[in-house]
Amino acid sequence: MAPDKRIKIKRPSIMTTKLPQLPDEVLCLIFLAVVQEEPRSPWKNTRAQAPWNVSAVCRVWRRVALDSARLWTRFQVGFGIGYPPRCKNKSEFCLSQRHTIRCMYQLQRSGSMPISVDMWDMQCQCMESMVRLLAGHVERWEVLRLRPTDSMSYDNLRDFTPSKIHFASLRHLEYECDAEQDICLGHHFDVSVLPSLTSFQIVRWDGTENKSVGSSLPKPREARFAWTRLTRVYLQDYRGHAGSILSFLKGSPVLASFRISAVRDCTRQMHPPVNVQDHPHDSIILAHLVHLDIEVNDEANTTGCFCPLSILPVIRTPGLSELVLTGLGMRYLYEPQPNADLSELVLRSQCLIRTLQLSISWGYPDDPEDANPYPSFLQQLTAVQSLRLTLPDEPYTPDDCAPVLRHMLRTEDTAAELFPNLQRLHLAQHRFDPCLLLQVIQSRNDRLWPKKGGNTQRLDTVEVDFRNAPLGSYGVKRVEDVVRHYAAVLETGLEICGMPEGFRLTFDPDKFVPFQRLTGEFGDQLASEEGEDE
Repeated sequence: MAPDKRIKIKRPSIMTTKLPQLPDEVLCLIFLAVVQEEPRSPWKNTRAQAPWNVSAVCRVWRRVALDSARLWTRFQVGFGIGYPPRCKNKSEFCLSQRHTIRCMYQLQRSGSMPISVDMWDMQCQCMESMVRLLAGHVERWEVLRLRPTDSMSYDNLRDFTPSKIHFASLRHLEYECDAEQDICLGHHFDVSVLPSLTSFQIVRWDGTENKSVGSSLPKPREARFAWTRLTRVYLQDYRGHAGSILSFLKGSPVLASFRISAVRDCTRQMHPPVNVQDHPHDSIILAHLVHLDIEVNDEANTTGCFCPLSILPVIRTPGLSELVLTGLGMRYLYEPQPNADLSELVLRSQCLIRTLQLSISWGYPDDPEDANPYPSFLQQLTAVQSLRLTLPDEPYTPDDCAPVLRHMLRTEDTAAELFPNLQRLHLAQHRFDPCLLLQVIQSRNDRLWPKKGGNTQRLDTVEVDFRNAPLGSYGVKRVEDVVRHYAAVLETGLEICGMPEGFRLTFDPDKFVPFQRLTGEFGDQLASEEGEDE
């Protein structure tokens, strides 16, 4: 049986160009253009069309696409807000066959591999057909992204799928809250039908859960979500208060990775502080938590507004080894309370944080002489081996990281004040004096001071990243000029003074070692990690 002959894809004459005649670089760009996701698209709809785009290039790529089952594993139901249905409707009846037939072929071509399903809306009848087709393969669902709308509500989903659906293989669920900002999943996503769920991403949640009662069940009961089984959670644009987060953390005993980014709208809602009676200090022990990612900004320092750092006095994280603090305002981490909360968390938990990602500006821009050179809690992070420094997304942010680099120097008599065990340094978007960085590298070289300077590890890797740098702040037209300047000074200095054995300096993003973080494409991380394990 040759199912591909049933669909004819029209190709212009240019598609008959022989690919071997094109340079490899051009082929790579074409392939990335048709396969990679458009990062600015909020609906993630490009990747679902990737196999069809590849198949339309030429006969060779079509054959490659048909032989690549993993390429056909992403399904998209709906068009997204602001995108009208591109279907042929006659008398309110959809005559389009494209989406339904493509879904059939994708289910066949993906074989028995796990699939990823994006459910955005059901504005057209053909989307209902897609849901019914996909429901027949629910045992293969590994990632589900659900965005409730008027056309894609829990009631509609229940009508188009079996009443006793069982998500045997579903590992990641992404739920984007509607205007009510609560979670309303119903019995289709009860704890009894999610035996494999370990990853959950919630967008725009206010901290409440609508435990809907199943009126169609013989014995109506409240739906219970699988909170206790989750190991990785990302609360994106959180709109609730600290009490809801602490209640969730208390009921998640095996949580290993937790990320939260909060939305603070002080004109809309004033968030209550943490109730010490309900959540006493040091009362929640997250024994399995390894990765903690908190995003805050200056607005969080306004009285009455929720700040994710306010949960720190209540929790203890003895196994924490990766800490990410991003979106930090120019002043916030220099204040006494955030410094104390972070310092006490490290001391109380006796954790060894080995990887630190920090987005901060160093020192006060209006009074640099009296400003602290760095937040005092950094002195507690003596076990850090990998450090990534980036800039906050703020206007008028000082982008010179010299204040912190000065305190990473090791002298002949004393150890480095900051990060004595640092082995890898990644600087993103920062300006710096290349000679100062050269001194840091040389001072941590054991060949210069092998028996002096205290217990300071040698710095093995330095990565400098200017991909997203604001060009105006550098006074140059091209980032290449900045990179060329830094590279020339650093490489010349290392060549004259002697390059430390095994040391690596790179400005090439392709050679950077990636830092782990729970991203917006959290569900796709599961598939990539599974591929690496294989």
